[in-house]
Amino acid sequence: MVRIGPAATPPMTTTATAVPAATVKPVAAPPAAPTVMTMAEPGVLLVEPVMVPVPEFDLSGITLAEVGANLAEPSVPKVPQFDLSGLQLAPPGTVLDDQPPPPPASIDTSALSLAKQ
Repeated sequence: MVRIGPAATPPMTTTATAVPAATVKPVAAPPAAPTVMTMAEPGVLLVEPVMVPVPEFDLSGITLAEVGANLAEPSVPKVPQFDLSGLQLAPPGTVLDDQPPPPPASIDTSALSLAKQ
């Protein structure tokens, strides 16, 4: 039994079954790379062209609209209505965030110099 996961989780078990050696097929080695590389002559086709058939579409039920025809009815979107009666603007200078401001950054520049060395 193999325990997987933290101790708080219930134990999980894994089992393995043996595979007979006769059923395992050997993996074929990849073909060897050619030892001599050559360049093709200019203009030589390296791949035979394949003619792809043009798809046939039935366009008999499709017509063109007249010039100036409306293809979609225009619609005016509804304007959302919000109740803002309970909201107020804070007076100028009022802090809306009650978090303390971060301390000012302090960078020690005493070791810096503009002189060329």
